[in-house]
Amino acid sequence: MTNLKLEMNNIEFYQPQLKITTERIGLTDNENNYLFLTPWLALNEKNHRAYIKSGFREDILQRALLGNILSMCKGLGYVVEENLIVNLKSIREVRATLKGTPMLGFLGEFAVNFEIPDYLGLGKSVARGFGTVKKSL
Repeated sequence: MTNLKLEMNNIEFYQPQLKITTERIGLTDNENNYLFLTPWLALNEKNHRAYIKSGFREDILQRALLGNILSMCKGLGYVVEENLIVNLKSIREVRATLKGTPMLGFLGEFAVNFEIPDYLGLGKSVARGFGTVKKSL
């Protein structure tokens, strides 16, 4: 903790610390379970309309999640050389707000034959904290 004195005010604040770790990412032989800690913004305008009209909502979300994982891999420079198998375990709709605009988000659990580091984000607006995942048991 550091103290900063400005005129008559004494302000205490904590200095952030940077911790560098090595995390595994990639295909696995087994299924890994993950939990969304923050709302996952899975739907763009086009697939949002399809989701609302469809009787196959889980299929739309599974395809979106697969695409989000592949996009994450592309951004990290990881080439997926085998099929990813995504399985939504339990997903529920939640309300979210992005830049003052109401959005449809999702919370729940999924499984995939891929290792994702804890606290990585999937979907839209991960830089704003949406779609954060953590491995679950």
